[in-house]
Amino acid sequence: MSSYLVAQTSVEIRWKREIENAECLAIMYAIDSGYNTRDALIFALPQFSQNRIEAALTILFASQLVTVQIEQLILSPDAMLIDEITMSPKLILPIVADEVTIPFMLSAFKQLGIENPGLALDTVFFNPKSINDVLG
Repeated sequence: MSSYLVAQTSVEIRWKREIENAECLAIMYAIDSGYNTRDALIFALPQFSQNRIEAALTILFASQLVTVQIEQLILSPDAMLIDEITMSPKLILPIVADEVTIPFMLSAFKQLGIENPGLALDTVFFNPKSINDVLG
């Protein structure tokens, strides 16, 4: 019985450290649930001080996950999908780790339904690790 090696890579996708905090994630979910003003966020998230909410909003504005239009907070259409991807198990891909490049990840994000793959790339990190299975 012959066996051969199939190249496989495990890719972990997680929020970047500055976004992966309770305040940023809570704000994204609150805005997604309709709490789309600063006052509404302070009301909806009493566990966080106003300063912590403002600091988290600054991070979300800088990363373009949240914008403001006429005093209304607007969540990026991709934000919740990116969060879902970061909570998913590692992706197992039939390629070598060296093939997991920025163009590859941009294409993968697009195939996963992300409208702005550049935004996803700017807000998450991906960690490819080689794994191998021997098939016979």
